[in-house]
Amino acid sequence: MDMKYWIFLLGMGLMAFACKNDQSAAQKEAAAELVAANAEKGKGPAAGLPTKPAPGAPEGVGYREPYQPQQSGNQVIVFADAYEAKTGAEICVEVKAQQFQNLLSMQHSVHWDAKILEFIKLSKFGLPAMGNQNFGTHRTKEGILTFAWIDNALKGVSIGDGAALYAICFKVIGSKGAESSIQFKGEPTAFESVDLEEKLVEIVPKAGKVTVQ
Repeated sequence: MDMKYWIFLLGMGLMAFACKNDQSAAQKEAAAELVAANAEKGKGPAAGLPTKPAPGAPEGVGYREPYQPQQSGNQVIVFADAYEAKTGAEICVEVKAQQFQNLLSMQHSVHWDAKILEFIKLSKFGLPAMGNQNFGTHRTKEGILTFAWIDNALKGVSIGDGAALYAICFKVIGSKGAESSIQFKGEPTAFESVDLEEKLVEIVPKAGKVTVQ
């Protein structure tokens, strides 16, 4: 079973979460948290496969080594700009990308100072089939957001340099002069991006910043 198989399975799960017509608000929140939890545990489409035999099983029976994609040698840059806002204001920080070419999947985590910025919502979804179901908001009170996206069509997606992947909207609660970085990290959801050739693309994070005026 190759990478596209695992991406397809995860993609089917994401599409199921995206059926909004018959979901209550509580169901939508639960679906988003499940996506985030799976990403935190999974570290990628091939994760979750047992790497050791079950106790008492003959060697080589009941398990397989997880699929390990090759490195492509390419990079995709994920970044945010610098913003200024007054206490009490609402601000939407755009998460942007450069060199986003023919990608099948991407996942990462976003960190900020929760004493300065209070999470409100997500907006400006810039990738196919992206929505709230692609994010884990269960730790936003700690200043942590998790993100996992899959191209359900498995055709590869490209966007222009500087285009927004999505935006995170905050209420500024810090005092004048305070600063919060907007950092992209590989925990709790690990960095991972896979291209159309089923190879890993290195994610290069560049932090943004919000300064309270």
